[in-house]
Amino acid sequence: MAENNISKKNYLIRNVISNLLYQVVVIVMGLIIPRLYLENFGSEVNGLVSTVKQVFVYLMLLEAGVGLASQQALYKPIATDDKDKINGILSATKVHYNRTGFLYAALTMIFAIGYPFVISTNLPKSTCFLIVLFYGLPAVISFFVQGKYRILLEGTGKGYILTTFSTIMVLVNSILKILLLIFTNNLLLVQSLYCLEHILQMFLVIWYVKKHYPWVKLNVKPDIAAISQKNSVLLHQISGMIFNNTDAILISMFCGFKVVSVYMIYLMFFQYIDTFITAISTSYTYKLGQIYQTEKEKFKRYFDAYEAVFITAIFIVFTLMATFLLPIIELYTKGITDIDYYNPVLLVLFAVMKL
Repeated sequence: MAENNISKKNYLIRNVISNLLYQVVVIVMGLIIPRLYLENFGSEVNGLVSTVKQVFVYLMLLEAGVGLASQQALYKPIATDDKDKINGILSATKVHYNRTGFLYAALTMIFAIGYPFVISTNLPKSTCFLIVLFYGLPAVISFFVQGKYRILLEGTGKGYILTTFSTIMVLVNSILKILLLIFTNNLLLVQSLYCLEHILQMFLVIWYVKKHYPWVKLNVKPDIAAISQKNSVLLHQISGMIFNNTDAILISMFCGFKVVSVYMIYLMFFQYIDTFITAISTSYTYKLGQIYQTEKEKFKRYFDAYEAVFITAIFIVFTLMATFLLPIIELYTKGITDIDYYNPVLLVLFAVMKL
């Protein structure tokens, strides 16, 4: 394959380091920007934006089955350097992504047009429409252009390329957002940066794959059978999405966007720590996948160690958060008076849920 002189072990190290760096940038910027949102636009806008984000998590279920099934199907041909098989799988992925892209675009437009009429908010309907549209367009781009390349890079152990590009884009995008939030009150201009970030990242990913994987061909006969497990994978992903992402939508319907804002501030802290730990563990998922295809006994030993470390780390971290997070939230929301953010019960419930 189009490997350079970097060893597979160094791929693993680079994945870990790049994921850690990415999470640090996301956490730091993610703490600064919501606070500026609260100061500039209030809890209602913060709640609205958070709810829209979660709705699009649901829409991404359209991709979940194909994406994960394709990545898993790639592990064996990558391990055996079977380029023809890889191209067949990527071609099949492209076919499904193109079909899904049209459906996703249609659902995004329906959501953007209809959502402003079913929510209670003081924002103009045109503003709500554009906020939804700005969040939906990047995924449409991913379906049609970037998705299959992302799966290839992750399967070959070069996820660090994706996270490096993401880190650069998030950093630049966040700095621009902070400047706009400090010097202007233009909500739509701030939200439009989300689209710009993903468009620039798309060009970077395409450039990298064209340069380092010149043998990749997406016009070969699609190997549909290789990703036949996509529906089973989708069912698994749906159950996870329902469990983890119905909260803000239901709260917005029954309690309003200000309550969503309180809930999402607590969720934000827990999610950042959760994703920080997960980022480390998923840095070598590709390695486990390849070992499973070739050395199952070795895979069992590796996975037992992975599981023990992961569960231990989760227990320690979330127990500490339940003990020390409340003063941090008090400090973080100081000066925001349109709703009370002090809620010890909510903190305990989050910790128990995560554990």
